[in-house]
Amino acid sequence: MSRILAFKSARQRRNEQIKLGVIVFLSGVIVSRLLWPVYYTHQVPSGAQPDVAVSVYYPDCDAARAAGAAPILLGQPGYRPALDRDADGIACEPYFGRR
Repeated sequence: MSRILAFKSARQRRNEQIKLGVIVFLSGVIVSRLLWPVYYTHQVPSGAQPDVAVSVYYPDCDAARAAGAAPILLGQPGYRPALDRDADGIACEPYFGRR
């Protein structure tokens, strides 16, 4: 009789596997939500900033295009989130309309 109690049934093992899977999944969700602001904020890394302070301001994308600076990538002088409508790190990108 003790030999039978020493082994878990297939259903018990499966339930433990499901519980473990749920725990791993939920911990992954929690960690990803904690790290989300780190990966998806539009801040330039400290190493990517130029050594010389360059201050360029474009009031709108038309001015950036006229200066020949468009499209402006994240980290380049003149980039600011107000010029980046879809928040993908490319400001003043060309728009060809809806397809």
